[in-house]
Amino acid sequence: MRPTLYSTLLLILLYTSCQNPPASWQPTIPSETFTVPCGVDTSLQTEHGLRIEISANSFACDEGEAAQFRFTTALTKQEMILYRLSTVADDGRLLESGGMFRLELLEGSEISAEAPLKVHLPGTYFQEDMQQFVQNAAGNWQLSDQELELPMAAAVNQGEALFRSQCAACHNANLRDDMTGPALGNVHLFREAQWLRDFTRNSQSMIAAGDPLALLSWKDWSPVIMSSYEHLSDAEIDAIYGWIANESGRLGIDHNEVVYPMRQVCDTLFRADQNGLPSEQIARVDCITINSDGSRDYNQGHQEHDGGQIAPPSIIDSSSLLYPYQANVSFGDWYNVDRYMNVDTYIEPIIVKLNGESDAHTFVAIAFRSFEGVVELYSYELGVYEFHRGYYSGDRLNFPMNEWVDVIAYRIDPHTGETLSFGHLEHLLSETKNTLEIDLAPTQGESLAELLSAAGL
Repeated sequence: MRPTLYSTLLLILLYTSCQNPPASWQPTIPSETFTVPCGVDTSLQTEHGLRIEISANSFACDEGEAAQFRFTTALTKQEMILYRLSTVADDGRLLESGGMFRLELLEGSEISAEAPLKVHLPGTYFQEDMQQFVQNAAGNWQLSDQELELPMAAAVNQGEALFRSQCAACHNANLRDDMTGPALGNVHLFREAQWLRDFTRNSQSMIAAGDPLALLSWKDWSPVIMSSYEHLSDAEIDAIYGWIANESGRLGIDHNEVVYPMRQVCDTLFRADQNGLPSEQIARVDCITINSDGSRDYNQGHQEHDGGQIAPPSIIDSSSLLYPYQANVSFGDWYNVDRYMNVDTYIEPIIVKLNGESDAHTFVAIAFRSFEGVVELYSYELGVYEFHRGYYSGDRLNFPMNEWVDVIAYRIDPHTGETLSFGHLEHLLSETKNTLEIDLAPTQGESLAELLSAAGL
């Protein structure tokens, strides 16, 4: 039988619906609106800490007029899930995000191609292979024509070169393990910058002068004597510790993972005389404990020791924002600072089956534990979700193996935006056995953000 025009159109429609799931509820995404005077250099900071630099000729308007735009930010995995954003490139490769933002031009405003806006994204460290992506018409991330700028790259690369030439013979480059000298992960959080400069230049002179922290280090590491580096400038020493700070973040070294004498100083003080250290030289030393969540407990009391007092510590402030990435923006759209994960393992596709009522306003997303990555799954069958079939072929998915993920499922009332039901499952991705079941349970009035926070996101 020859197919009729009707049957042919029906087949095409069915095929298209399988490739592109129907549009459904879209979240209301919070944003900020900025009004900028034309012809004036302007610097703005968003609620999320992003910095926007606008030159006098960035907007195609005359002096005395104003340009207006709306700005939205998604820096965390929770925000990506809330706003239904994924870290997947247009070719299906996984991305790790350093931050997403959307700039929406209002009231006919237009950015001049010769003077793009410069958006500085905050972070605690940078990765050199990050690139700038933009959302295409299909809603996927594609490489932008604009190159991402890395303001921290030169200093961090200089610091790495100096570390490897001056320090690596005695200090482990993984920053976690001791060698001839101690591990240095997150040392910048436990020692002031000037102390690090002085100790690096001549540790023995600080020990001889009775510096309390130098004495504690000597107690732990004598008779190993650290070489002196009096030939290094302040800028070079700062670059070394800048690389250590950046690498500590990049490697995910926890605040409490590398133990420094400062954390055990109270016990050390009361044993000092037994170890032959002159107690009058270490009578005033900070007591501090770094907890697993990064919070700090101080000794606020005054414990007596040979007539001296142990003072509460001066806090080394590590909360100030760094700006490792600068995106150049010449038109309104979603932007994403990412790097390709370049995964070399293949697993059976992830398939999530929901137990409980589901419909077109039910969503499933997976969030990776070890990097800033989120993937929203697609539904090709009611209650069953999987990775977009257009991104892989055969029966293998190019995903990391032995990676913990949080699988999130939720159902939304499209009229009110209320979360009706929610489910959460922890799963270790493996070569096989990635078909999962999640129970969708009715919520008790919690918002989706509250439910995600309770799930650790």
